[in-house]
Amino acid sequence: MFENFSLFKRTSELESKIDQFFDKLAEASVIYRLAVRGYMREGVSEEFKERLDTVGELETQADSLRRDIEQKLYKNILTP
Repeated sequence: MFENFSLFKRTSELESKIDQFFDKLAEASVIYRLAVRGYMREGVSEEFKERLDTVGELETQADSLRRDIEQKLYKNILTP
């Protein structure tokens, strides 16, 4: 009986990580779109560079989440 609670907790944690991953992707895509629009209007500006740096940071965070999700899937869900 208690094993089920453990499984649900792990699944809940995994769902949370997946939600965070998709949130990072969505945020990065919005900022990237703004950066491209700014670039088309003004060329390489300070604002463009800042947005590009922000996108890079978000991608790094998303990559870390992706690796964590993969590890949790293999370790806790896919292998008995």
